[in-house]
Amino acid sequence: MSNLKLRFDSGVSEFLRNSIDLEKEASIHSFILSLAARYQKSGRAPTCMVRGIDKTGQFIIAGIQTESNRPIIISKCSENNARLFARELATKISDLPGVNGPVPGVDTFAKVWTEIKSCGLESGPNLRLFELRTVNPPRKASGSFRVAKAKDEAVIFGWLREFHHEAVPHDPVQSDDELYRDIRDATKNEQFFVWEDEGNCVSLVVSRRETSSERWVGPVYTPKNLRGRGYASSLVAAVSERIVGSGKKGMLFTDLANPTSNGIYQKIGYNPVADFRQFVFTSKPKT
Repeated sequence: MSNLKLRFDSGVSEFLRNSIDLEKEASIHSFILSLAARYQKSGRAPTCMVRGIDKTGQFIIAGIQTESNRPIIISKCSENNARLFARELATKISDLPGVNGPVPGVDTFAKVWTEIKSCGLESGPNLRLFELRTVNPPRKASGSFRVAKAKDEAVIFGWLREFHHEAVPHDPVQSDDELYRDIRDATKNEQFFVWEDEGNCVSLVVSRRETSSERWVGPVYTPKNLRGRGYASSLVAAVSERIVGSGKKGMLFTDLANPTSNGIYQKIGYNPVADFRQFVFTSKPKT
């Protein structure tokens, strides 16, 4: 009999209340907590919210899957607890598209899941989580920062499509209608920011998820023909100043395969918290 038991929550408030231990390490768990908070605010329920507890009822691990075609995000945990969590979850859930979370627990979860489900495994991006408390302003690029407006929606649509193709091709693709709805909603709520130079938008920062103590930055996108001019650095710094000014920490992920962005963010004042990894579960090819 396993020493870990699963508890599924039907509502986000219930999940957050029962997963209060995540806040003991709020920065490393900000990904999970901010996703849950966003769904709570929208009134929607994620596909799956699950916790692992020991035989005394003590919290061990949590996972959230926002949509059926999205990976499950797991909390920081030991390799042994990740192994137990994967084994127990495999008895309750027939299929997962993937998993994301802090190493090394996520590596163990992925290995055990693929063994149990006899599925294939593809490694997605290796990510580094950063946090910022104080902004070190970079040399200001030509132009200025502003909140995106309705008139920018067509440009933002094209840029988000380019970002998806370039940076996260493994992620599910939204329909045009879904993406435009998201853009209109984010623009209305002042969650998109642009750098403007000579009357033209030249860079984009999205900031949509937050908790009581952190706000996330990302994605960040500058078209290829406009890179190398400091637009993204200036825009990220400006958005980060706005976050810090609200009394919160800035949070973001970087892809470790992109040393340029990693260096830029650290110069602005972002400090590493933990490494994350994403895996995609696939059907094994027939032999």
